[in-house]
Amino acid sequence: MHEPRPDLPVAEFGVQRLYDSVDLINRVGDRSQRQLCVMSLVALLAGEPHSDRPQCACPVIAAYAVKLNDALDDDVRQRLKPYAPRIIGTRNGHAAERARFLVAAILRDIAPRLFAPDTPDTARHAAALQLRPDESPEVAARRLAGALRRAVADGALTRGRCSDLRYLLRAFGRESPELVASAAAVLLANSARLADHPAQTRWYWDYATSLLDRACDIGPSATRSTADIGQMSQRAAARLQIGALKSSLGHSGDGGLRAFLRSLVA
Repeated sequence: MHEPRPDLPVAEFGVQRLYDSVDLINRVGDRSQRQLCVMSLVALLAGEPHSDRPQCACPVIAAYAVKLNDALDDDVRQRLKPYAPRIIGTRNGHAAERARFLVAAILRDIAPRLFAPDTPDTARHAAALQLRPDESPEVAARRLAGALRRAVADGALTRGRCSDLRYLLRAFGRESPELVASAAAVLLANSARLADHPAQTRWYWDYATSLLDRACDIGPSATRSTADIGQMSQRAAARLQIGALKSSLGHSGDGGLRAFLRSLVA
């Protein structure tokens, strides 16, 4: 498994201060309350309006990150903050490629873990559930659905454990990248919840965040120095302060003061 990258920039030029000043919650949040989801944090860093679907982000990554954000426990969710700068600039025409990557990763790394223990022919069923590079999504989904049915018939998978896989494959076959991303995140969240031991739960969450990181690597991406991210963070912190002040001023506040505050981050 791929561990989350330890070198994500979080320590310099006020970046950590920004992360410490916001709380990631399981909805889009409210800037004036310093409560955000990981994608509305992306929007804040990118200078976009408050949203969990910022224009700078690949829709597949956004769909995956939102579902993951909402499924995580509060403490674990805070670990998503350093990934926000990675997501900026990923809207680069590689949504379908990222969706295929998620399907291949789930089938390779997660599906075998869902098999009933001590099931005969586990290796054969696992091999049948691999994505082939030359297959179209429609053809692959049809073949893999058949492999799932055979695994259930042989007792290798219960119907309950394969339902999330079936939904993932259905979305893939319909060539709906955002639904694929949502289904992948839901499958991982359910696997974490159904894990037998806390260590297994942590494994699933670590794996889920590693997929987010690797999905950002697909296609050309903007390389940002720690200084660049620090400047984005400083501007984001100023936007949060302005949002809180505007909220306290209300609609009857002084327009000249609001204009001055906006100029601070222009």
